[in-house]
Amino acid sequence: MQVVFAVGLCIGIALSISGCGGGGSGGGPSSGCSAEQWQCSNCTNHKCLACNPGYVMDPNTSAVPGGRCIASCIGKPAPPKPGRPATPFTLNGQAWPEMCIHEMDAHFFGIGDWGGNGPQPGCTWQNPGRCQVGSGGCGGSSELDSSFAETNVSSPDNRPCTDADYWAQKYVAEQMKKLAPTVKPDYVINVGDNFYPGGIGFACGAAGNNPPADPDGHGRIHFDEVYGNNPGGLDGKPWMSVLGNHDYGGYAWFQGWDQQIFQTWNRENWIMPGQFWHRKVQYEDFKVHYFFLESNFVDANDHSASHWICQHGSPGQTCWGVTQASCQGWLNQAWQDSIKMVENELKTSDAEWHIIVTHFPAETVTANPAFQKLNEQYSIDLVVTGHAHYQRTGVDHGMHWIITGGGGGVTTDSAPHSDGHDDAYGFIDFSINHNTLKWDMHTWGGEQHDMIISQSVTINSHKSKKAQQLVAKDETSQGDSVNMEPVRKVVV
Repeated sequence: MQVVFAVGLCIGIALSISGCGGGGSGGGPSSGCSAEQWQCSNCTNHKCLACNPGYVMDPNTSAVPGGRCIASCIGKPAPPKPGRPATPFTLNGQAWPEMCIHEMDAHFFGIGDWGGNGPQPGCTWQNPGRCQVGSGGCGGSSELDSSFAETNVSSPDNRPCTDADYWAQKYVAEQMKKLAPTVKPDYVINVGDNFYPGGIGFACGAAGNNPPADPDGHGRIHFDEVYGNNPGGLDGKPWMSVLGNHDYGGYAWFQGWDQQIFQTWNRENWIMPGQFWHRKVQYEDFKVHYFFLESNFVDANDHSASHWICQHGSPGQTCWGVTQASCQGWLNQAWQDSIKMVENELKTSDAEWHIIVTHFPAETVTANPAFQKLNEQYSIDLVVTGHAHYQRTGVDHGMHWIITGGGGGVTTDSAPHSDGHDDAYGFIDFSINHNTLKWDMHTWGGEQHDMIISQSVTINSHKSKKAQQLVAKDETSQGDSVNMEPVRKVVV
């Protein structure tokens, strides 16, 4: 029997497998459920009789013939933010209140290494050694440039800087703002290095748990004025964020990284409640579980002058109890605690999608035996990272990954082409439903400001894959006794 596998499919077999892929229990009728009844745990002749946990019968009975189940949070007020924490560590490892979105097919954006430098919005910080700075700069340099130079990443050194290298943040933001009113992203996944070259210019801990909202103007110049003024698009959309090495200070540990955490309570479009945290995003008929990890242990363990975070502190200096001597152990422990957080949550997760977000490049996660084991046990659908200053994607140890470090805050480790067909600068547009996740890797657009997608990838959720495996296994053992409805073609 030739089969087009389907996700959201409900199958009835001699073994009495039940439900529509949402994890229901009990005997399922042979006729099964339709694709729109993905979260029905029991159906008879395409009539939804019961829902999976966290879902209720849709009161709009005309939406789907036979009825369907939708998330129980739909139509309810959003839960309030937790109170302002006493320290930037208080909410480490904790769940941020669930986000509920009344959509079955949705979009979100991803970006990293985006926050520029200098007096003009959208101006890119020129990382020494990446290109030769000429007369066309926008002021995105610093007296600290020689110290911040990142010399261990392969790049086309000594090429002349182009206009794109000076204004990369501006051009990437323009592409985001052009697309956003059409696809209407619900949020932005931000993988860190939010403000170059050395983070917020305010000493860590200097004002306790309520530091000034924008002490050095970085927030206004390189966030609000770059990504704001986009009605119907990015305006008001939360940036769910992690810290990068430059947010700690680049080659220091005592800049205003804590200010970025506490900004969560000053803004509605910024969420970073701790160094590592997690959040569930509930859609009408599926759920995404995001894990935001602290991976700056990499530069805590790299003692080279241009990378080591744990240096340049003054004698006796502290940052929420952290000292220069304890800095390396502190960040290594935060990484281990991040892994433990993911493990604890995956054990009981019922989400269709498991997505990891962190700053350092994908191999930090995919090459780690702990995550390889977690992927085998519970499945990790995607790893989204940055730090390397370009836009790339691939698969490693069975985990799909993205590096979106070309947000434009710093000179690329690649090289821009005048036509924009490159991997130097850009962002990611994700489209998601209960079955598939697609990412379009948008470039900076070139000199003509075209909308250019350098690469598109589509994957199935781990629950979809398990449903396919179940169908294939039963087809082998039961032959034509399998009764299924191919409702949506799987993209491999």
